[in-house]
Amino acid sequence: MIEILKDNKENIKAVCEWQLVDSNGNFKQNGEFVWISEVEISSQYRNNGILKVFARIIMTKAPQAKFGYFWRQKKYPNRKIKIYHKYQWLKLIGEAKNE
Repeated sequence: MIEILKDNKENIKAVCEWQLVDSNGNFKQNGEFVWISEVEISSQYRNNGILKVFARIIMTKAPQAKFGYFWRQKKYPNRKIKIYHKYQWLKLIGEAKNE
């Protein structure tokens, strides 16, 4: 899926491409993993909560997801894939419940 955020003048603020996959990374419509393959944010909107907005959109559209992951291969080719548990995503957007 592609999520596009625009300002009130319809200018693109940011774009996020993501999909649901299984534990092997294969596309699966009701997968438990969210693979974020690409995120681009216009320079004037960086460090402005855009990632929280994308996380909220994804968690709303894929409530069954238990993990999310991405790999910043272009910027950090030697780093490993970063995996986040659903609780970490909910905490990011301020919806985590203390247990």
